[in-house]
Amino acid sequence: MSLVANLGKAMSNTIISPVTGVFCEPFSAAEAIRTLTESGFADHEIDLLGVLSGRPPNLIWFLRNLGLPHEQAEYCNACLSEGAVLVMVQTPPSCPSRKRKIALEVLKQHGGVLPSRAASASRSRPL
Repeated sequence: MSLVANLGKAMSNTIISPVTGVFCEPFSAAEAIRTLTESGFADHEIDLLGVLSGRPPNLIWFLRNLGLPHEQAEYCNACLSEGAVLVMVQTPPSCPSRKRKIALEVLKQHGGVLPSRAASASRSRPL
């Protein structure tokens, strides 16, 4: 499932806010994705968001529609504008806590910064 498909689901409030990690190094993000798939996550549950070249547009509305709370969306948007990439993991409503915990551990293990903690520590300071 692509980000566009997830956007439609998020707008209908049928998914839980994705577990999101901010990565300064794309290769670390790729390793996190590999570990997530080895941990049982399906490809359609994992999204990678980044900009290949140039400065991205303001993506706060897009991130909010994917299910991120406003403070996390602002933080992630600022990080994207500085060249970071996001790994977003959708957890099914049927087993959110167990899969969310695994996703959080994997993202942290590979160097991902979790926006909820980073946004509360510094609302305006990107990575």
